[in-house]
Amino acid sequence: MQQQPQPTFQTGTTDTGHGIVHSLLDTRTEKRAAFFIRANFAKDTILAGPAAGLYVAVAGGNATIAEATETYSPLALNKHLRLALPAMVRGPFNTFRKTIGEYHKGNETVRIELETPLPETPATRPIRDRAVRLYDDEIAADQMEMATTFGLEQMSGLVAAGALSTLPDDVATIALDRFVALRYAAREGLAAKFPVRETATNPVSMAVDTDAMMADATAYVATMRQNAKLVHEAIQICRDVITWLAVACECSSDEAFAMLTTKPN
Repeated sequence: MQQQPQPTFQTGTTDTGHGIVHSLLDTRTEKRAAFFIRANFAKDTILAGPAAGLYVAVAGGNATIAEATETYSPLALNKHLRLALPAMVRGPFNTFRKTIGEYHKGNETVRIELETPLPETPATRPIRDRAVRLYDDEIAADQMEMATTFGLEQMSGLVAAGALSTLPDDVATIALDRFVALRYAAREGLAAKFPVRETATNPVSMAVDTDAMMADATAYVATMRQNAKLVHEAIQICRDVITWLAVACECSSDEAFAMLTTKPN
């Protein structure tokens, strides 16, 4: 009995429990691609809709590859896919890319603002200068404690002087996030939103619930950092689309990217 020739491409899907992986294998070269967007990717952000559109386009593209593999000869298949796939994916891909840029720009504007100390004033300059002097005179262990306990103006002095660079990377990250939380709390006037709870022994609230205020500010910073990670995840999705198209169209990644970003004549 004559053995049936192996198809040029094999496509598949795998349910990870967090979303569907769409896979592609060129059986002649063993080149592979996998496309995945987790089910809850970018929920409640401007990225969610364009990501869903791109997912539908690539899933449809994989179905087109599977159908065409059964219909065309290898040479005709390549010509067909080079016409069909970019046309299917180009629009959703570029909409997604544009939205990533907008999302990143908005997040970066906020990040840069909050990671930058406000200009010093005659009132704040002595506080900042003294904080830097104290910091510079201490051993590493005490520097780490200062960087995680100083107030806003003291931290502003350290950040402006680049003093956090002396800390281990993980500690410097914690210290910078704390500074950003303090900047956010001051910018948003959170002190007024979190008064100490009035009780029988404290019938008139005249102080700030610092723990509650900082918890709110810290949660904001965590969301801001998560937004940055989301951008990196979105960019990787774009790379995966480029790789998928390169495998399907038997071309380089640069050529696949050009197919996706250049309108045909």
